[in-house]
Amino acid sequence: MLEKLLLGLLILWGLRSALSRSTPMKPKAEAIQNDLNTFIRKYAYPKSYVEFWMDVSQMETDNFTSPLFVNMNNPWGMRVAERRETTQINSFAPPGSWGAYDNLSDAALDICLWMDYNKFSKNISQLDAFVVEMKNFGYFKGESAYTYYQKILAIKHRIK
Repeated sequence: MLEKLLLGLLILWGLRSALSRSTPMKPKAEAIQNDLNTFIRKYAYPKSYVEFWMDVSQMETDNFTSPLFVNMNNPWGMRVAERRETTQINSFAPPGSWGAYDNLSDAALDICLWMDYNKFSKNISQLDAFVVEMKNFGYFKGESAYTYYQKILAIKHRIK
């Protein structure tokens, strides 16, 4: 009887451990990474920017599960563009609304259009400096670059 109880506890512990391990990147996230890689090269940004934007997306979408990502193909929490070229399909929406895209390829192109419009630096080699540059161009508001950076690191650590 005790052996069966211990066996049951071991099985439950094993299931709990398996569920808490990192979730493999979902197929849509892999697709966005491939498209982003193409557009990053086209706009002559460093290859490391693909990883930086994927880290941002992982945090913004809670590991690619948020309704914004799943339903609106918005991997970065982009708001409706007001003054720049965009691939968003709802650019007519009120300012401050979430941007929506037909597909993730359009979203990948749009993040490059955003960087190009803002003349985003092409010389950043570290994620923390990348986040500061994002903050400088108003990509996120209401929190410091340090806090935003820490949120990115926290989800990366949680998912590993």
